[in-house]
Amino acid sequence: VEAEPVLLAKQRLVQAERRHGRDSAQSAEAIDDLMVAWHDFGTVERLAEYRRLAERAISIKRRLFGGNSPRLAVSLGKYAELLWGFEQYRDAQPVAEQALAIRSKTFGPQHELTASSLYQVAEMRRMMGDYAGSIRMHEQALEIWNRTPGAHAVSIGDSLYYLGMLRCTIGDLSGGRTLIERALHLRERAHGPDSDEVAGNLNMLGRLMLRIDPRAEAMPLFERAQKIWEKTLSRNHPRVADSLESQGLALAGAGRNAEAATLFRRALKIRTEEFGSDHYLVARSLADLARLAAGTGDRNEAERLFAEAIRIQKRDPEARGPELARTLVEDARLRLAMGGVSRSLDLALQGEALAREDFQKKSRGLTESEALQYEATRGTGLDVALTDLDSWERDASASDGSGPQVAARVWDELIQSRAIVLDAMAARNRQPVAATVGSTGLREVLANLPDSGALVGYVRYDHLSASFEKPEPRYMALVLTPGVQPAVVPIGRADRIDRLVEAWRTEAGTDPRLDPGRRGETRYLEAGRLLRRAIWDPIAARLKDRRYAFIVPDGVINLVSFASLPTDMDMEKDRYLIETTPWFHYLSAERDLVSQRRGQARGTGVLALGGADFDAAPTMTSTVHRSLAPACATFDSLRFDPLSGSRREAEEVEAFWTPRTKVLTLSGAAAGESAFKRLAPGRRILHLATHGFSLEDRCASSLGRTSQAGLDEKLGENPLLLSGLALAGANRRKEAGDTAEDGMLTAEEIGSLDLSGVEWAVLSGCETGMGHVMRGEGVLGMRRAFQVAGAGSLIMSLWPVDDGAARIWMRHLYGARLAGRSTIDSAASADHEMLEELRRDGRSTHPYFWGAFVAAGDWH
Repeated sequence: VEAEPVLLAKQRLVQAERRHGRDSAQSAEAIDDLMVAWHDFGTVERLAEYRRLAERAISIKRRLFGGNSPRLAVSLGKYAELLWGFEQYRDAQPVAEQALAIRSKTFGPQHELTASSLYQVAEMRRMMGDYAGSIRMHEQALEIWNRTPGAHAVSIGDSLYYLGMLRCTIGDLSGGRTLIERALHLRERAHGPDSDEVAGNLNMLGRLMLRIDPRAEAMPLFERAQKIWEKTLSRNHPRVADSLESQGLALAGAGRNAEAATLFRRALKIRTEEFGSDHYLVARSLADLARLAAGTGDRNEAERLFAEAIRIQKRDPEARGPELARTLVEDARLRLAMGGVSRSLDLALQGEALAREDFQKKSRGLTESEALQYEATRGTGLDVALTDLDSWERDASASDGSGPQVAARVWDELIQSRAIVLDAMAARNRQPVAATVGSTGLREVLANLPDSGALVGYVRYDHLSASFEKPEPRYMALVLTPGVQPAVVPIGRADRIDRLVEAWRTEAGTDPRLDPGRRGETRYLEAGRLLRRAIWDPIAARLKDRRYAFIVPDGVINLVSFASLPTDMDMEKDRYLIETTPWFHYLSAERDLVSQRRGQARGTGVLALGGADFDAAPTMTSTVHRSLAPACATFDSLRFDPLSGSRREAEEVEAFWTPRTKVLTLSGAAAGESAFKRLAPGRRILHLATHGFSLEDRCASSLGRTSQAGLDEKLGENPLLLSGLALAGANRRKEAGDTAEDGMLTAEEIGSLDLSGVEWAVLSGCETGMGHVMRGEGVLGMRRAFQVAGAGSLIMSLWPVDDGAARIWMRHLYGARLAGRSTIDSAASADHEMLEELRRDGRSTHPYFWGAFVAAGDWH
């Protein structure tokens, strides 16, 4: 029996048809009213009937009023809303977009009716996984409504709520919470404190608080939401089940497992009775119970519940994305604890592939900062798979010969998932031949590995225990040489490795002349040998007779120059790995070996920049993207001293290349941002001799990195604004205002340039290879920015460099390049020549003078 509002709307339709005709405007408008009633009270069994009548109304209005009529837009909008209510999102979106196009054309892009259609399309896109499109449209609608906030309080509250949900989904928890709290305030005033909208807001806010801090006191919010829903809907309504689930999660997090199980079972009962036994929300409740059973030691029950949840989620398209991926990974974690490593591995790799596919779809169109936030919070099966691999490697049963095949499977998945935001940004910006994530795996990488080379992929992961205790971060290395099966090399606990790297970096970046009596060299050798024994010696035995080692670092290993690590060959003399083989080259991801055969047009000429006047007056803004300055007190306080040697360095580069190609040299006030942005695209070689800056330890980033206490900075800063190069005018950046460049060329600005013709970008400054280190994505700094911009190879420094020594090293680098050597050979040759020169002159061979520069990217 149809609900009374539907029956009344049908009666009005019959009356309109009798009085005005079946194809009249009045009949079409009566159908519009009927669509509203169906949205609230219709049944899915009659959806075909609803569709036919709705399409009839649209056809009538199009014929009577034309294809751009606002009256047609009304019917289109109501039809889209009807389809949305029945979860027919794919069909609803184009209908809503037609209504938006009509209103935008008729009323203009800033009209309140256009804002209503923007909101509707934004919600369609959110449900279809177009998060970027949804965010932008919600922001546009809010901009329009906020001009007259009193008249649009309800719409503003709704849009803020869903925009907050989107921000939380992509990992911006702080920004999402702010929006949802604002929405709650507006909804309480607009709808009353006991409305359905307020209840939904309370439930979402509580869930978000638990994500930010599992110890947060969210129960009062959930209980209030439940009370409202039971009053306005019914005690057994599915929204009540949402609140019960939220309360169960809070109780489980507090260790009150019996109470949590009771609530989860009640939520399961409500959802089963309302939706049937094969609905994705039923599977969600089953997974909640399975997770609880696994944590309390009832592993057989957990296994049964996970299996049933996975069965449902595989059938229901609403759960085939992150929900199924999460359940697969959690089941894999359970199987690992039960000793079923083989089955655990299968489930973990399935879960990782699904989670990666879902991320790739939903991150399209997001800014790099947004995509990085999203990647940092997405689910992954790699921790389980790598723990499985470690167990397999250590287990005596692996003597059956299956170990290398297992390593190949895990590494293949890791290759497809590593640096996926970097790869997407590079492909989106300007690299038409960039490797496609998801289609390039171990086989393609091996096919592009030189016969004389070896590939070493480091990975930092959370090693999981069988007892469900807190994971232990560890490092592992995977080694590949032509003709040999992949090898697994456990490296050890991450905290130990991180300490060794930090101690070594301190010594590497300290001028030994500050501590006479060779005490500086001695400290460096001690720290370097400890680090080498931890991260290189376990691998070195597998790389005999290899000329090249292609290193894919992870975690703090991104900050290590392997070439400058000391050997044990002669404990009385300073000898380094660069004086042995293999020679080292660095990649952001294993896929870089496949994508390095560049199809772009090669640039021409050399741009050399040095001796920038940091006290020059600001220059007018270029037409190229300009970053906003980060809201960080440390950034504001930066000042840069003149680099007299950098002008000479640029002049030497000019002298090297002038007989062979055209060279443009920028110095003084001319060495500014506008000039660089205008002149760098289209060059073959860029040589930048200037100060670099990296604030990753002194300013909070949008990836949740905490900064040093006592600094006045803004939480949520784009990490790509926190590193870059100082150019002319940098010391007077506060005078730049909105119309001039500030002299601070950030990584974000570099990434916006088209440097696809650049073969070499040489960054001859202090710490130009530094930045925020993100697991799986590398260093968020200039190294990444130049790759996104399309540059082939990058020469950069990992610690402060001596002005004079840098000039000599560059002389050797270009000498090797002009002799026709590859990037990897040129960088190694510069190290060798520098060491020989230092020894010949009886000077210190401390790597402070020669070891800071490393080559990354295309090795050819």
